[in-house]
Amino acid sequence: MSEPLASPVPSPTQKPLPAVWFVAAGVLFAVASVMQSLRQGQLAAPATFDDIGYFVDSGRRLLSFYDLGFSGLFKGYVADSPHAPTATAVSFIGFLIFGINEWAPALVNTAWVVALLLVVRRWFADLPAWVTATVVIAVLAWPVLGFLVIEARPDIVNAFLLAFGCIALVERPWVGAGRRRLLAIALIFAAALLTKPSVFPITIALYGFSLMLATGLDYLERQRTLKPGTMLRHNVAAVAITLVVVLPHYILAAAREIQYIIVTTFTREKDLWAVKLPPYEQATFYLWGGQGGHKTMGVWVFVTLALIVVAVVGLVIRRRDSALRRVAAMALIFCASYALVSLPAHKSVFLGIQVTAFCLVFFLLAARALFSAALAHKAWQNGFAAALAVVLVGTALSSFQWHWFNKEGKQSVASLDVLAKRRALIDATYEATKPQGDTVSRIYFPAITDYLNADVLDFAFIQRSDATDHAFDAHRSDDVAEHLANIEAASHVVLFSPDDPDLISWLPSVRSLPAVREAVKANSDFVRIASLTPPLSGGPIEIYARKTSLPTLAPGTGILGLEGPYPQWNLPQMRWVIGSAATLKLLDTTPGKATLRLDVMSPVPDQTISVSIGGRGQGHCTIAVAFKKEGETCFVELTIAPGDQEIVLTFSRIDMSNDQKRALILLGYSLRR
Repeated sequence: MSEPLASPVPSPTQKPLPAVWFVAAGVLFAVASVMQSLRQGQLAAPATFDDIGYFVDSGRRLLSFYDLGFSGLFKGYVADSPHAPTATAVSFIGFLIFGINEWAPALVNTAWVVALLLVVRRWFADLPAWVTATVVIAVLAWPVLGFLVIEARPDIVNAFLLAFGCIALVERPWVGAGRRRLLAIALIFAAALLTKPSVFPITIALYGFSLMLATGLDYLERQRTLKPGTMLRHNVAAVAITLVVVLPHYILAAAREIQYIIVTTFTREKDLWAVKLPPYEQATFYLWGGQGGHKTMGVWVFVTLALIVVAVVGLVIRRRDSALRRVAAMALIFCASYALVSLPAHKSVFLGIQVTAFCLVFFLLAARALFSAALAHKAWQNGFAAALAVVLVGTALSSFQWHWFNKEGKQSVASLDVLAKRRALIDATYEATKPQGDTVSRIYFPAITDYLNADVLDFAFIQRSDATDHAFDAHRSDDVAEHLANIEAASHVVLFSPDDPDLISWLPSVRSLPAVREAVKANSDFVRIASLTPPLSGGPIEIYARKTSLPTLAPGTGILGLEGPYPQWNLPQMRWVIGSAATLKLLDTTPGKATLRLDVMSPVPDQTISVSIGGRGQGHCTIAVAFKKEGETCFVELTIAPGDQEIVLTFSRIDMSNDQKRALILLGYSLRR
């Protein structure tokens, strides 16, 4: 039976530090990281890809939860399961507790840092407190910890689950392990599969490979006495538990995830995300590549390699054959993981962040082995262990940096002036395109920037309690015909200037932007309603609106604010109309004939609505049934004369049972020429 590499060996004299200290360290680190980022880091800028996609998803689900409760959450999950359930859950919880703010999910990410530090506490429980404190300081200095806090995307958590799950399988005997360990490992891989479903082939491959290696090691160490049935039953039990947990989600989402993988990896978009690198740079991208491993590990990759070499040499000298076999198994798992993310041409700091997670786990294992060996050797314990602690703390203090990854590619985001302009641009675009009166907004972006795109604008609507899917784009297409077809379905079009430096220039949609701009400007159905100054430089950002989408009416006196929906009463968004009369303001005062449409529901039966303009009667309609399901529609023909400013609605009956004297429920209104 081999000795475990990571699990602590109980010591009769050494008590681990109280867990509260690790919780406090994690909370302090995370809160400090958020505050720094809000001041001059990523959180100081408007949220963008990929975080913004999860913010939109979770924000809509939260608004549904406010309206419909838990049943709405469940129905929404079944109808449209999230792309990454864990990331959506983190943002959902953050918005629920702290409001729909871009920094809220980062505070919830504190839990991941605390969980990691509690693992450190467990693994170093039998060593002196100063050793554990040294390792905690070192771990918090790894750049990936900043990613873990600030980034809302699921890649980092998925990477750590994979790394800890794989290592936990092989670091000590697996076949015949107790129920708690079997359950824990099965749940770790289930969590990994739910954290980032779009990489489920990698997760399954590493899970299966680790199970095979762990079982093979046990078979060798027990002199081939393990029976095939015993090995099979243990592994099947683990896989079965994992499947029971993940199958409900994958039944709903598997087809979509498979299609996503096919499109992005093998067909239409495979070249879009590919990065062409020389062989050496491709091979080392996730170790010390400038846009890969260097961002998430920095100098710690070299520290880890040094510790591993020293620890392995120590095992060889002490002839710890069993431990060496398990180290070899870990090395094979790491190589498999590295190959799975390094061989594809797709490269980003996130796609291969599992390499960083494995390296951090190896750092912990190597540090524990070296400290344990040094402190067990009387001749070394006062020298080597202390020297190692000095090296680790010194490296941590000298190499620490706040999370600085951002879309500028610099160590700080754009100047505060530019950030203010970007936020103002989002607000101005929202104000120009939001529904007004009787209008419906469908906003199209033929091309996008990081800080102004369909997701960013939809999040602005969500922050204002509007969960409607207002904005859309086709930034992965350079097909002019496709863009023009989308414009035909739009009420508004946001046009960037081709010389805007904020444009994401490598996206295909940029190639078709000049032709699309000309087509929109030549389209007589559209009129320019806004010209906004870009944050950096270049021509103006122009917003065009379809003439028929411009508002013609607005609520006047007696018509209260928009509220609802109220599904318990089968009511969509609506307005109460109170008193014996109310008005609708004419935003289009062009003289001539027009048709007024009122979608209404009456709280009293036999309600008559009389319509007049400037004292001139225009017509009336009668609502016979109170609270008729789905309401009723009234049409009244109008004659608008020069100088007319409003339409007056007079009601024959009022609900006197209510202090507000309600006369009508207004579900919608429009004016058509």
